[in-house]
Amino acid sequence: MSAYTASASGPYTPSPAGTARAPRGFLQINKQNIRLMSLSTTNTSHFTPDTWTAVLNVYNQPDGWDMKKWDSYDPTSVVKVYFGLLQQGQLATEVPTVGNSSLILTGQVDDIVMEAGPPGTITITGRDQTAVLVDTKTANHYLNMTSSEAVTSIAQQFGFTPKVTKTTTPIGKYFNNNYSALTGSIAYWDFIIFLAQQEEFDAYLENGVLYFGPVEADNDPTPWVFYMQADPSGRPTNGNVKTMQLHRSPSISKDITVTVISHDSQNDRTIIASADRAGTYLGASSRSRSAATTQSYVLRKPGLTAQQAQNMANSYLKEISKYEREFTITIEGAPGLSVRKQVIIRNTDTSFDQKFYIRNIVRKWAPGSGFEMTVTGKNIPTENEAQVSGESA
Repeated sequence: MSAYTASASGPYTPSPAGTARAPRGFLQINKQNIRLMSLSTTNTSHFTPDTWTAVLNVYNQPDGWDMKKWDSYDPTSVVKVYFGLLQQGQLATEVPTVGNSSLILTGQVDDIVMEAGPPGTITITGRDQTAVLVDTKTANHYLNMTSSEAVTSIAQQFGFTPKVTKTTTPIGKYFNNNYSALTGSIAYWDFIIFLAQQEEFDAYLENGVLYFGPVEADNDPTPWVFYMQADPSGRPTNGNVKTMQLHRSPSISKDITVTVISHDSQNDRTIIASADRAGTYLGASSRSRSAATTQSYVLRKPGLTAQQAQNMANSYLKEISKYEREFTITIEGAPGLSVRKQVIIRNTDTSFDQKFYIRNIVRKWAPGSGFEMTVTGKNIPTENEAQVSGESA
């Protein structure tokens, strides 16, 4: 099996020892291939732009790409970042054909640092296309539209392809006649995040497609499997990973209670909503159980309806529950792994042998050190959440 593929619920497979591979990074600016000294990318799953950094030697570039070119760089230029495998006879600057590479992100250059003297290196950093929505503000709150209609309109306004799940609630209801929330401007991306949180959706922009819909990782049919192996004495060895770090937060293994307190100014009443999750920690005795095993969170947000307060409590509880167990794994670089997938950890003989969401994927390539990847993740909450709501005037 290729190092870049995984079967359904199957393990990630690193290259066999001694296999000749030429994995590397590729950078294109306005379709011009740029020669690289190193390349790194960070993909995230939590509403923030993906980022990239490239280091290059200015004296080893295509004609016209000298210091003057970078000094007058056009900020509207389109950047594409790839990782993949070179084929026999292919130049190092050529992006491999489809099937041998993955387009990791499309974006822009944010910063350029030039070393004027030897060795003549240039370091460029940037973000993916989400940057344009982060950097542009709007005073239009689309109050007479639904969330899906508004996001579709924004995507078309900026020339992106909408991949949007239909919603039915008018956006105006989410503001609950709260005048302070309707004044001033807001970044388009912050507005999209707000709508996604109201709908309990995910939102991201990837290579020209603006996605707004259910969390795709929740329905991942082919999670990647990372595992440890035991040596003859029973001690764990690396398995199919280079390193595996496991982190557990005992405080989050307690019972969790989230309380949201709001005020409905229109009806002059206090709204209280709560959500609870039974933990896995057992206290030293029944007498100490309540104090020792309950972690309480209180959130205050004005202008919510009872349903909005309850949705906020449920959502916050679910998010907190994801951080009881976290992992960090380093492996041989794999372009095909996405933050929209799940990961399964096996053979640790601990509570970490379960499914996880992916938080970040950091890919690094350089000729001397090769292509490596660091994957971090958080556990998928179990279904033992008992949610209770309430109101008081």
